[in-house]
Amino acid sequence: MPPTAQRVRNRLRQRPTLLGTPGYAAPEQYQGQADHRSDLYALAATMHQLLTGYDPRQQPLLSYPPVRALNPGISPETEHVLMVALQPDPHQRYQHAALMKREIDAILLHHFGVPFSTPAPTTGQGSSPPPVVSAGPASGWLGQPQTPPSVAAPPVQTGSLAQQAVPVQSAQPARPISSRPDKQRRLALLSRPLTLGKRNVPLFHLLIVIGLLVVILGATVLLALPRLTGAGGSTAARPGASPAPPTAPSPPPLPNGIGGYPVTDPATGQKDYIGISDGRAAFDTNRPDGKLKQQAAQHLQSGDVGGAAALWQSALSVDENDAEALIYLEDQRVLSSGSPYITFVVATMLSGPDPAAVGAGRGDLQGAYLAQKEYNSSGKLGGGLQVRLLIANSGGNSLFATTVAQQIVQAARADKTIVGVMGWPYSSRALNALPILAQAHLPMVSETASSDLLTGRSPYFFRVCPSDHQQGLIGADYSYQRLQARRVALFFDPADAYSQSLATAFSTRYRSDGGSIVVSEQYTVGKPDNLPALLRNALTHQPDLIYFAGFSADIASLLSSLPTSGPFAHLQVMGGDGLYLLQGYPKNARAGFLRLHFTAFAYPDEWGYLALPQPAFFTTYAQVFNANGQQGGYGYTRPFTDSILAYDATLVLLEAGRTLISSGKTVFTGQDLQQALAHLNGARSVQGISGVIAFGSDGNPQNKAVVVLMVDSVGHIKLESIQGHFLK
Repeated sequence: MPPTAQRVRNRLRQRPTLLGTPGYAAPEQYQGQADHRSDLYALAATMHQLLTGYDPRQQPLLSYPPVRALNPGISPETEHVLMVALQPDPHQRYQHAALMKREIDAILLHHFGVPFSTPAPTTGQGSSPPPVVSAGPASGWLGQPQTPPSVAAPPVQTGSLAQQAVPVQSAQPARPISSRPDKQRRLALLSRPLTLGKRNVPLFHLLIVIGLLVVILGATVLLALPRLTGAGGSTAARPGASPAPPTAPSPPPLPNGIGGYPVTDPATGQKDYIGISDGRAAFDTNRPDGKLKQQAAQHLQSGDVGGAAALWQSALSVDENDAEALIYLEDQRVLSSGSPYITFVVATMLSGPDPAAVGAGRGDLQGAYLAQKEYNSSGKLGGGLQVRLLIANSGGNSLFATTVAQQIVQAARADKTIVGVMGWPYSSRALNALPILAQAHLPMVSETASSDLLTGRSPYFFRVCPSDHQQGLIGADYSYQRLQARRVALFFDPADAYSQSLATAFSTRYRSDGGSIVVSEQYTVGKPDNLPALLRNALTHQPDLIYFAGFSADIASLLSSLPTSGPFAHLQVMGGDGLYLLQGYPKNARAGFLRLHFTAFAYPDEWGYLALPQPAFFTTYAQVFNANGQQGGYGYTRPFTDSILAYDATLVLLEAGRTLISSGKTVFTGQDLQQALAHLNGARSVQGISGVIAFGSDGNPQNKAVVVLMVDSVGHIKLESIQGHFLK
């Protein structure tokens, strides 16, 4: 694989770019799909910090403790407003700013009689006079008052909605708000200090803050109106207005939900070909056997199974490590056997302009095929059941994962043997597809989507790779204990979700280990030109290690600028899996490359490093994908990380199915499979090629093995350490 493609591949496997301030940005902003509800999330995050002192920028992403747990003086009503607005799923938040504002107004009116909206007229003689606040304790504003203040209200007519107004203070008519005693009481109320966290803040100041927040809410509504009206087609877009973010197309009607179809990438305008295939479509066609697979698809569409099989065999004689053709052949063998079977969908990327994404997809199919063939050949599932694999391709844009996920649901409705999904490998795709699959009760097991945003996101999401948080912790322990580093210079991009979450996990753990972060240098992912200057500044703080929370495409600039003499001639560099580049770094970074250490999720040499006999997986891999013995290296005799982890992800789906079958369920649903997956821990944990897999309640593998790789003196990447639980 070309080095450029590998660099892009490393980056895309990670999180989508953060389009907002970390800690305040809504989850969907990481996917580039923000709307007016994202603004409400950010507003609630700001209010949460004002009322509790909890700074989300210093905490794990999307982590907001209940308000009253941090400040018991806050009222339950206020906590409810914030928790609704801070829901990760935008559909569970307030759908319009006016709804959130109405609840805030109700809190202010109920506790203090302080409306921020002009009351609607209640009589034919004009507007009702504003309610009058009685003298009394004010310490409960946005908190829980000891005695709710009384409010005088005008008389109401029988049958009026105003019968539900706050009880009157006395039978006497309310005095005008400008009368001197009431004005003094209001001034006393507004000047009374409130305790928020450790600070005493005048009520008047907080009312100003709320007023500003309401203005922001109003502006949010106004800004959202063009989008809302434009979506309905009733109002033409204003000249110069920002275009609405692209939306995923719906899949076309297809027989049983199976088939491929052309789409246009909204980001590039290029044509793509996506969908679900049982052999009647070919996705990975930009390779030597591509035309043969397309011809096979045409034969299968016409019902000529024998002709399609012959063409797939011809394709493999040209391109022997093409797992797409192998899967289609195995599927036809399963169908012709007459045996009962279950179906998994392998969801990945096999088309589009990015060769790195396509390379990941090819590795995914290799791993999935090896697991399928192993279980079918030996009858491992039990009950005479076989496994069939469908291939789902979401192409070159993460939006298309939404489209293909909808198609998977359609196919599952038509074919009850479809019970689970292996994929997607990229977090952006997994985040888009998960809500759709979860609603249809189809579990998804990802091989390499490591975003912290996916942790605990749905009971239907599982993954066999550790989260970014986990690899950050392991990197910190390794740096402190093995590298003996005590003073770290931390490089990260606070606006990139991967970089920020990795840096947060590393720095928190490293400090708890006893180390110091002597300087934090902020750079921009994809713009490494200022890294040499940042490095020079970092060196003035006398670090004994650099931790780079970023990607291989950026760190090359830093590596080429490392001092080769003086006190920093041997300064080491540590990072995460974003630095894993199989093809090596540019020549100008070679000297610095030899100082590199980084974490990764799998490596082919793990078993040999631990002096353990290699599983049959490695021998089978070479036999299958180098059948003619004419090739060598990665993809032929040495598996990619993607292949290893895709095998493990398919393996846990199969093991969950085997658990159900052994209990007597020869027919089961996606919901049954989800429950079986959730119980793969303890004695039921699964030994994978990349380590033991035991799922926690958040869908993450518990204490999953993470490898630490280094570059030796001749520039070869070698295994240096394995941290976490590797053997069952």
